[in-house]
Amino acid sequence: PTLLRLAEGLELWFKQDDRFFLPRGEVRINIENPRAYESPLSSIFSQLFVLVLKDSLSEITYDAQVAGLWFDIHESVDGFNISVDGFNDKLPQLLRILLTTIKNYKVDDTQFEVYSREVRKKLDNARHAEPYNHVQTNTHYLNYATVWRYSDKLSAFSLVSKPRLQKFIDLLFEQTRIQMIVMGNFAEQDALDMTDMVIDVLGSKPLPDYARQWSRALLHNPGSYVHYDTMPEDANVNSSIDMSIYTGLTQNDWERVVLDLTHIIIQEPFFDQLRTKEQLGYITYSSDRKYSDGYMTLRLLVQSEANPAYVSQRISHFVRGFRKRLVDMTQEEFERYANSLKVKREEKLKNLYGETSRYWTHVCSGYYLFDKIDRDLANLAIVGKDDIVAFWDKYVNPATAQSLTTLTAAIWSTKLVQPSDEDLAKYPEISIALHGCLLRDGVSEPTLEAVDAFVRSLAPGDTEDEALARMVKALCQPGEDAEKSAKAVEKISEPASYVRTALSMAIEQAPRDQCNGDLVRPPVVTNGKANEPAVGGAKSSLKNIGVIKTPDGAWVFREASTFKATLCQSGAPIPTRPLVPKYNLTDQDDVREQPLLRQIIKRVLRTLTGNRSIDDGRLDAYISRAWLKYMEGTGVELPAGFETLGLLGLGAGERTRVVLETCEMIMCRPDNLRAIGCVASVDPLEYRMEPVGVDDMRRRYWLLCGTRLYRETPRAMADLLLAAEERNNDEENQSMDVCSQPEKEEAVEPSQSNDAMGLRRRSTRIVKQKPKPVEAPASPPPKARTKLPSREAVELADPPRHRMREEDGDLWELLCTTSREWTDITDLFCRSKSRAERSLFRALEEASSRIVHELSAAARHRHMQEALTVRKRSSRIAMLESKHEFDMRQLAEAEALAAYGDDFGGRRQSKRLRGRMDASGVSSDDSHGLPSVCTRDIRAQRREQARLAALDHEEAELAIRNVDELGDPPTSAETLTRSSPEPEVPGPAPVDGLMDDEDWMFNCSCGKVGLNYDDGRAMTACEKCAVWRHLGCALRAEAQRIGRTIEEDDWDS
Repeated sequence: PTLLRLAEGLELWFKQDDRFFLPRGEVRINIENPRAYESPLSSIFSQLFVLVLKDSLSEITYDAQVAGLWFDIHESVDGFNISVDGFNDKLPQLLRILLTTIKNYKVDDTQFEVYSREVRKKLDNARHAEPYNHVQTNTHYLNYATVWRYSDKLSAFSLVSKPRLQKFIDLLFEQTRIQMIVMGNFAEQDALDMTDMVIDVLGSKPLPDYARQWSRALLHNPGSYVHYDTMPEDANVNSSIDMSIYTGLTQNDWERVVLDLTHIIIQEPFFDQLRTKEQLGYITYSSDRKYSDGYMTLRLLVQSEANPAYVSQRISHFVRGFRKRLVDMTQEEFERYANSLKVKREEKLKNLYGETSRYWTHVCSGYYLFDKIDRDLANLAIVGKDDIVAFWDKYVNPATAQSLTTLTAAIWSTKLVQPSDEDLAKYPEISIALHGCLLRDGVSEPTLEAVDAFVRSLAPGDTEDEALARMVKALCQPGEDAEKSAKAVEKISEPASYVRTALSMAIEQAPRDQCNGDLVRPPVVTNGKANEPAVGGAKSSLKNIGVIKTPDGAWVFREASTFKATLCQSGAPIPTRPLVPKYNLTDQDDVREQPLLRQIIKRVLRTLTGNRSIDDGRLDAYISRAWLKYMEGTGVELPAGFETLGLLGLGAGERTRVVLETCEMIMCRPDNLRAIGCVASVDPLEYRMEPVGVDDMRRRYWLLCGTRLYRETPRAMADLLLAAEERNNDEENQSMDVCSQPEKEEAVEPSQSNDAMGLRRRSTRIVKQKPKPVEAPASPPPKARTKLPSREAVELADPPRHRMREEDGDLWELLCTTSREWTDITDLFCRSKSRAERSLFRALEEASSRIVHELSAAARHRHMQEALTVRKRSSRIAMLESKHEFDMRQLAEAEALAAYGDDFGGRRQSKRLRGRMDASGVSSDDSHGLPSVCTRDIRAQRREQARLAALDHEEAELAIRNVDELGDPPTSAETLTRSSPEPEVPGPAPVDGLMDDEDWMFNCSCGKVGLNYDDGRAMTACEKCAVWRHLGCALRAEAQRIGRTIEEDDWDS
């Protein structure tokens, strides 16, 4: 993402969706305020505020959720987080509703009573959680500076009241810092507008950076620390251990990857050994944790019915022996682990929500490590097995780690006998573990002193069976209940008993001094050196706050808050990249100037290029391309930071210079001035985006693309017209089939004949009778022609060639493109007496005179070019060929009309045309074969004419419309911005011999085919066959042939 704004109290990040391309957006806002979590009471108020706020918003935002919009609000350590996502069109409106409700919220009595009871109930039920939940809470509490436990909140809940909650809400947004990210189908201006809206609605003063509430990690000193706690619920028989082994700093990219790989290697063996083989407990897992600006940890957690001292010994035993497994690991096994981590890192994002969550996590962390995955993959590619072993020896292996740091959070069940402070200071942990295992297996209450004495008597060479026999003899004396004692002895003698395992660990930890036979305990690891704690030192002073030093060198404490206060805190996170905002706006005047400057440069570029589709998202790209084209060789260049910051990210002076130089491009280029003059002299009707007029049937007429007239028919009328026309066409086809039966063998195929003759017949007949009123379309009279609703006027000579039904049911028809059609349309309304049609007639007559003149001039110019340029022949030969072509076209038309001449006065025409054929020396019997003989020359002539017409058309478009010289060619969607698009229904199939001089054939690789088809996009004609297709499709096909990828923005290159 890009940092758009960075100021005191504001941080805005933005990224446009370039992955999923959906009309959706995601907005995340973090409203920082130290009041939200400054005390347990403030934490309760924040939780209550979120609950009552969601209840109030559920009714307001119900419609938005039904429409695909979603929101969430929750409290955090530094304030409140707001998430909004869904369709981007209405997302800013939903965000405004949320912020307005938050700012002006008033607590309701009923809501306060209901949700205060709910919060109190949740806090009371927290004590009934599982032991592993309690132990994780304690671990989290001992690693972060500001964390409030459920017990802290319960002690402050008596101060909760509605007036205090309302006062808390009123003061909550006095000073805030807004951290925001906008992603999805938005432009930068949308993100800036939403940021301004958030600031205006909240109306808060900016929170200074020195007043921010950072989530700081606690830095533990080297050594072994153990926290003992008791389960608050008496009925639970389980206990839990959470051991954290501290490794390197979170900012270290290399050690972060090595820790992730180490965790993947250790998690399966750890579960297999302690859960599957030893059956210590159902909940057994390992994980890694990375604390903000603090240390990373390897966490090992077990919940078991065994006493926590024994579980802690088993975890330590596993850690001590795992180095051998790392050394013996094969290269294939290591590569399998590394590949699994690589696959996990390379997993593709599934939706916009996942992408936003990833970037938002980096923004909130303060590191802005957006390329974390790339860094991890780069380090993972070079890490080896030896690096894992070296990492283990440096931080985890107790025998080699110089600064070994562990924190063990243990929670004891009330069903177990927990050692006292005196016992912890006097006896090692292995003795406490063995004592707990004996009690669990039913041995009649051996004393801890006796168990410790037995452990001290063990020698390194003792076997497990010998030690077990000695222990049974020394500690398991039969008491009053001999049967119970026998069962206990039988149980501890089982191969997989906890007592046997504890004995084997005691034998391993029993090094003896050869002189006096006393047990030698391992020294305490302090500040990277193995030394005994100095008298009066910092660690020895921990005893003054209730911390107990064990014979194993560990420090055991029960009051977590007292020990936590002695630890140092980490500093604020240091960003991994420079935070340089794209728009460094310092005051409100600059904010107001930004959209005005954007509008100015857009208008300048549109005038320079003639492209009306320049938008805010591509503004900088158009500026760069314009400067590259017009400023090359002049020595004038864009500012150095333009490529990264864009126009609006530059300083005021640089922005002004860019705008000034862009304006100079227009004034210094005569061709641009001429193009501007041509555009200014064009009739405003060409750019008209309102209907020309309306007829009596409420059909609107639109003049678009300069010379094209469209008719828009409302839905109800369109249904009647199309239904009646369909019935009329069916009856005409039936009558034509009957008339053509005698000549069926000499005609072409029936389907082609019907289509061709139906087209020609409808295009040459003029209906002069007065139509009858419209009958009900559902039940027309049987075998009766249904007349269309019309007025007392003649209809058009040709029906519309293109039709399209919109989603709302309106029918769009292309009426006029040629001189003859424009003349017919004006004659259609010349005798009308209604006010609407008289107004329409005046508008069409004014436009028709200009359009007919232009079309006639273009036709004359085209015919002149045809006569002068076809194969460099003389004008006399060209004129003769033109006359010959005209005669051939008439003969071909006569052939097509001969079969159906009787239906519409064709006998007289056939006789006249037959005379022409006789004069040309062609008999009527051979007339059917005449067009095929002359077809090759006729088609060659037409191809040349079409090519010249295409060139003339392109020159006319350049002169009149000033086609864009830089960017994308204008499309129909651009021309019809506020009107219906031009229909894309394919026209009728081409028929040889029935195409006029003004007709053309369109056949493109994109699937669009038709006669006289034109969807407004740029087209080009083939020089060989004169068939037209889209310019973009032709360029892409050519680029694919030569192995190059070309986009629409690259057309001009």
